Amino acid sequence: MTHKGLEDYELNSEWDIFIGHRGDLSFVSGRDAFEQEISIRLQENVVDLIGRFETTTVLNKAKLYVKRVAREMDEIDRIADIDARKSEDDDSRIVVEVIYDTGEKLIFEE
Repeated sequence: MTHKGLEDYELNSEWDIFIGHRGDLSFVSGRDAFEQEISIRLQENVVDLIGRFETTTVLNKAKLYVKRVAREMDEIDRIADIDARKSEDDDSRIVVEVIYDTGEKLIFEE
């Protein structure tokens, strides 16, 4: 699967810019940049809604944010489906799954 020339700073698990082992800024591109942007948008826009709104509303908003990122980054044609559901392990968490046209999946749980 090839992705368009997307590139962004690579972020670490605390959402800070990742510095490589030589002290250089690290970048992500293509699918990695796309998936990083999805994670950022879901974290910024959906996680705060959990517990404050009806679950269906939160899940629909999560899917909407994924679609929006896919359109903005010109990746919408590479996505076969987007699913959002409650976590089986914890009702206060959601799982968002992006299924690519190749069958590969990105799973975001928060």
